[in-house]
Amino acid sequence: LGGAHGLDPVVRDDVVEMSFGAWEDMTTAEVLEWDADAFVAAFEHDLPRGGTGETFASVGRRMAGALDAIAGAHPDEKVGVVTHGGAIRAFAASLVG
Repeated sequence: LGGAHGLDPVVRDDVVEMSFGAWEDMTTAEVLEWDADAFVAAFEHDLPRGGTGETFASVGRRMAGALDAIAGAHPDEKVGVVTHGGAIRAFAASLVG
């Protein structure tokens, strides 16, 4: 995206996908086979994914803080932010409650 405008991307640690704890790098099928009850509970009750990962709400707060910081650092400028779908959904949910 930035190449066409002579801009270099800036990678931020707070604009990343959700941490899935012990489930990191596993497919949904693998997690369900390993511990389906924990998987369902994590989504139904917004528990930390994989026991030590993030909750959906915490990702929403992290993304909101990151986007506020980016906007504050670039007032009156156009910026593009690229991240994962889960992080985007969590941020959108944080806006509507």
